Amino acid sequence: IQSSSLGMDKNGKPFMNLVFQDKTGEIEGRIWEDAHKYAGVATRDAFVLVEGKTQSFQGRRQVVVKKLQVVREDEIDPRQFVKAGALDVEVLY
Repeated sequence: IQSSSLGMDKNGKPFMNLVFQDKTGEIEGRIWEDAHKYAGVATRDAFVLVEGKTQSFQGRRQVVVKKLQVVREDEIDPRQFVKAGALDVEVLY
């Protein structure tokens, strides 16, 4: 998670605004249901698995999150989150 914040919709219901990032880029996400449940968990620099669907909102793609699970750093491959350079790492080494 690159960033996360809580907000209120026009009816006063809480939601979360998130920005997810991996080596391919970034995409905004929204949690509309049970936002308070994820408030202390979906924080900046957390690694997460997300289940949801994408939609277009104001000309941009976003993920409407149905389920979010925090993953420990030792459970991920850091190469999935760092954009690769144009040069071969083995050749550079």
